[in-house]
Amino acid sequence: RELREAFVAAFEEKDSSSKTEATDQSDAPRIKKHRPHSGRVIVLASAVLVLALALAVFLWNTAGSPNAPSSSASSSRTNASPLSSASSSSNTTITAQAEAPVISEYGYSQDEFGMTWYGVSVTNPSTDKTVGLPTLHVTATDETGNIVASKDQVFGFIQPGETVYFGEPLSSSQAPANMSFELDTKSAMYQAANDTTSFSCTNLSESSDDFANHFRGEVRIEGALPQQSGIQVVIILRDETGKIVAGRSAYPSVPDKAQSTSFDVAWPAPPAYASWEAHATRWL
Repeated sequence: RELREAFVAAFEEKDSSSKTEATDQSDAPRIKKHRPHSGRVIVLASAVLVLALALAVFLWNTAGSPNAPSSSASSSRTNASPLSSASSSSNTTITAQAEAPVISEYGYSQDEFGMTWYGVSVTNPSTDKTVGLPTLHVTATDETGNIVASKDQVFGFIQPGETVYFGEPLSSSQAPANMSFELDTKSAMYQAANDTTSFSCTNLSESSDDFANHFRGEVRIEGALPQQSGIQVVIILRDETGKIVAGRSAYPSVPDKAQSTSFDVAWPAPPAYASWEAHATRWL
């Protein structure tokens, strides 16, 4: 508004001085110059100002609007409350609408050689979406909070409502005072679950020799195992209260189109445990 008023005032001042000059020089030849009407000039100036204002509002909204939300899933020693974010490459891929997997259980302990073993389970709460390739970050710290060891583990495909397990040793030069587990789903893939496959571990038995404890059993497959996919078997050890104390993963071979396969997981000097169980799932 101030700019418009200044423009009008300047125009009127110029118009007034022109009239005065013409009056003082009455004898001079008068050349009529075409000058736009002041009303048309004002309208034009107002239109320019309105356009500039609209452009400013547009740029302000563009710069100030937030980007699409992205988040990661995490789980510490207490609980997990993750969200998910994934890029969409097809009409079957789901992003924000999909429920993200969560860490449902974990535990760790040391064996007689000082090796730290951990076991963890991850649950996909979705009822109709398969999630693939979430990453588990495992971090071990000493009493002062310094990191003494860390490891990243990428899970395979977790079907709707499925809970999968994983267990491994953690290499460290010293015994950790604490361990934290965080599930990262930023790069996870979500897609509609069409044909699902279920696994069950049966005929479990245990024995030991001079070298290791042997955890044996059979995996039965219900449904079609995707081509080039394998099976992961995880042995979970628990204490008297049922808490996980360690886990170890193995990858038995599966005959072509077979509906079952046997496994024998050798574990030299496992941590002390009261009970054990076996879990199987699809691996890639």
